[in-house]
Amino acid sequence: MTDSEGDTLTIQSHSVESTVQLGEKIGRICRPGDVIALIGELGAGKTQFIRGLVGGLNGDPRQVSSPTFIMMCEYEADVRVVHIDAYRISGLSDLESIGYGDELLGKSIAAIEWADLIARDLPVDHLAVEIQHGENEARCITLIPRGPWQARLVQFDFKSDLRAGGVKSEPCRKCGQPASTSGAHFPFCSERCRLADLNSWFEGENKISRPMTEDDLYGGEQLH
Repeated sequence: MTDSEGDTLTIQSHSVESTVQLGEKIGRICRPGDVIALIGELGAGKTQFIRGLVGGLNGDPRQVSSPTFIMMCEYEADVRVVHIDAYRISGLSDLESIGYGDELLGKSIAAIEWADLIARDLPVDHLAVEIQHGENEARCITLIPRGPWQARLVQFDFKSDLRAGGVKSEPCRKCGQPASTSGAHFPFCSERCRLADLNSWFEGENKISRPMTEDDLYGGEQLH
């Protein structure tokens, strides 16, 4: 469900997969130099949104993880994505110390978590994505476009059901049901299946089919 008021769009996401899919939709209309400012409490779904963003740019969403301890990660895609965690950043000088600047951003897309903490240092033209907790996995996601983003969002269709289509999937390794390749639990369809598979290893139901070799451990490169 999507509501709009002026230039702001509010979208109800009913699952992690829906949040990921919204990120994919945004990724498809991103351009080099764009800044995506993500705002939301711990566990709201900011990183899941960025997984979708990378997937929408034909990158591998499984490379995405929270950059909290190193502040910035870079992901290869049709357009490189620079993922910044601003939680421990105090201002522009800290951003510049990790390489944030015109040269880096001009050819990349910057996705910044906790962007409200460095609001005064964000460029005027950016897309703000505010994510608020709902019941269970539900989220209320508000898109606030600035500059060219206003025209881009007007032309883009967010009214379709976020849960229908557009999500690449493979069979869950545990139950065989579709598992979103951008989902939080991939290659499983849910946390339940992930834990069930882990338990199968503990109990000896899952086994390696052949003895391990140096090629398995070192990718064919022997240590000297």
